[in-house]
Amino acid sequence: MELLKLLESIRGDALTFINLIFSKLGEELIIFAVLCLIYWCIDKRLGYRIAFSYLVSGFIVNSLKIIIKVPRPFIKDTSFTPVEKALEHATGYSFPSGHTQSATSVYGTISMYLGKRSILLGILFFIPILAVGFSRMYLGVHTPWDVMAGFAIGLLVTIVISYLFDNYWLDPTHYRIILVVVTIAGFALMLLGAYEMAYENVAPVNGLDCFKIGSAMLGFIFGWYIEITQVKFVERGISVKGQIIKYICGMIGVALCYKGTEFVLLLFMSENNLIANVIPYFLTTFWVTGIYPVIIKKVFTSPFNYRTHS
Repeated sequence: MELLKLLESIRGDALTFINLIFSKLGEELIIFAVLCLIYWCIDKRLGYRIAFSYLVSGFIVNSLKIIIKVPRPFIKDTSFTPVEKALEHATGYSFPSGHTQSATSVYGTISMYLGKRSILLGILFFIPILAVGFSRMYLGVHTPWDVMAGFAIGLLVTIVISYLFDNYWLDPTHYRIILVVVTIAGFALMLLGAYEMAYENVAPVNGLDCFKIGSAMLGFIFGWYIEITQVKFVERGISVKGQIIKYICGMIGVALCYKGTEFVLLLFMSENNLIANVIPYFLTTFWVTGIYPVIIKKVFTSPFNYRTHS
């Protein structure tokens, strides 16, 4: 807490504004924007590396959060005051830091991938990880231990996923095994959340995080399996203008699946309703990996590209 109180003492409007921006680099909106850009338009295989690292490390972090149940620093020490604008995305348990884990898995994957080609690019994409981790402490919503744990989990998972991609990914016999393992993990995380809410008196706001990430895992892996075995879209092969249009259309779909579905469901259900939390996350990741690739193949890519990639 000493470090957090020191950071609290040096807060100013400009520094707080900068750290709020840094913190957003680890939030879902930016993560999805980066992932979709790479997956749909630049490098599909790199997109899958990022997605697997993000979801697997998210699975671990959310499991630890709800099992260990470490309260936020401003709850443990009521004399400490966090930045109010940061509280919107600081509703769950504190340990480990989900923002740091997200940033590490996404930007860390890109850093490792590009670092093989250019050390400078590798370092460049590592900087956002440090910025996100520091911002979570500056804003008063995580301790150094939270941040270090989120970083360690994200980094370890990123290294393992990168190794698996480099050594085993090209073997189609592994696809069904991956589908089964991730499906089981997604349902297991949701069951853990249900158990904690039913028998451990965990508040819905904490337990529902398990349902969100679990349903996101299911939507992702079902879409992934359909794409990689049936669709096999080509991410390039059109003009820059076409790529921009493709990306914008896809992100509109993401917004409709996520916020649009959530808005409609909340007209009839409460915020703590399981369905209202599960469906938007499932649809969003299924759209990204399963539905929109079909549209890309039919609308945004010349058939010639599929002949050359077959």
